[in-house]
Amino acid sequence: MNFLETFTAVAVMTLITSINQPLWGLISIWTLVVGRIFYGFGYCSKGPGGRLLGALITDIALLAVLIGGFVSVF
Repeated sequence: MNFLETFTAVAVMTLITSINQPLWGLISIWTLVVGRIFYGFGYCSKGPGGRLLGALITDIALLAVLIGGFVSVF
């Protein structure tokens, strides 16, 4: 998934998560940043197949920030 397609949703969910759980929001967003770095380096060095590790880390971070947002709201 394209970074710009998810940026707004991730930013809003991170802000919502950080209202009640700032540490959870911080860990989630930094995990997302690390995942995007691995994604970019993997793509540059190994081509499209090298994106797998970065994509998995990014997806885990997106799931974490989504869960944190729901926990903060409800």
